[in-house]
Amino acid sequence: MAAVPAPAGGMGLESVNKITQLPVVESTIGLASDMYKKVKDSNSVVSAALGAAESTAQSAVNKAVEVGRPVAARLQGPIQRVDSALCTGIDFVESKVPAVKLPPKEMYDRVMGAVCSVCGYGMQKINEVGQLIGKTASAATGGDGTARAQCPQCAQAQAEREKRIVPVKVD
Repeated sequence: MAAVPAPAGGMGLESVNKITQLPVVESTIGLASDMYKKVKDSNSVVSAALGAAESTAQSAVNKAVEVGRPVAARLQGPIQRVDSALCTGIDFVESKVPAVKLPPKEMYDRVMGAVCSVCGYGMQKINEVGQLIGKTASAATGGDGTARAQCPQCAQAQAEREKRIVPVKVD
């Protein structure tokens, strides 16, 4: 995604650019934009109404920039310090939580993998306890003592991951 342009005659904020370039934010903006375009293209009346609203909003922004220019010029120093502090904070979060740089789908897959791993371990321990107290755990283990039961959410997530795996054919 390209950097957010500064308003006409305004100042660009690096912190806004950094935030909009985070994959989850970038993806969300893209999805919202796609949905807006579909709604706008769905009907000529809707398209005309949204076009008029866009034009009105753009005029309001241009007027606000024009009126606010002297104030922004006086506050440029403090605004730049706040922007710099925000950038430092974003850099800190990115260094401490590298997952914020992952695409949303990969982030979801990793979290679900970790959750399912913990769930699988828990199911294994439940099965072991069942065997220790003399009850059969064959429904959960398949009869061989290895845990095969999963919570419904983990089973569904596993099935979805397996659907995406394409087997490689060797000729």
